[in-house]
Amino acid sequence: MNQTRRDQLAQEIMETFARYAEAFDASDIDGINQFVSYPLAYVGDGQVALIHEWPVNPAELKASKGWHETVGVELEVVGVNGKRYGRSICL
Repeated sequence: MNQTRRDQLAQEIMETFARYAEAFDASDIDGINQFVSYPLAYVGDGQVALIHEWPVNPAELKASKGWHETVGVELEVVGVNGKRYGRSICL
């Protein structure tokens, strides 16, 4: 893949993540679901589970943590292979 194509894909990833973050900040589960393919594999608490719906309500999560806004997020695309499910971001 040439650098121009890699840059185009990296830009697409950044724009997609920005739209996901907007949906999350707005607690828009339907909006979040536009970016998710279910089932998801949840790994944590000593277990692995397949989940078939978004696992948290963003509004409830933010309220429980005193989270008022998201600021200063820096993203970097660390790998692109041109395949839909092979794109990665590093937070």
